[in-house]
Amino acid sequence: MRWRASSASCWGFSAPKRERLCALINRAAPLAQPPRGDNTPGRGDQRYFRIQIFYRGDGATGTGELDLLVPEQSAPPELQALWRHGQLEDEPPAPHDPS
Repeated sequence: MRWRASSASCWGFSAPKRERLCALINRAAPLAQPPRGDNTPGRGDQRYFRIQIFYRGDGATGTGELDLLVPEQSAPPELQALWRHGQLEDEPPAPHDPS
């Protein structure tokens, strides 16, 4: 499955931000491992990024969920930066809220 920005609502994200987020998901998805079975990722010394995607299908397909676990050591730099800073790489920093 390829993610397209036009199909992602992303709760008010601008079109360029949706494009970057979908591109990041498309780069990370092939590196992901399923979170089930005896070889469940997250055991031992390896850390993983968990990407959870909830989606709606068209018409009768209903809704669904996709859970991706991406090994930290092979994760795209943009995913690491998103986790570290809470924003996509080339975004300006969020204003500080002193409250």
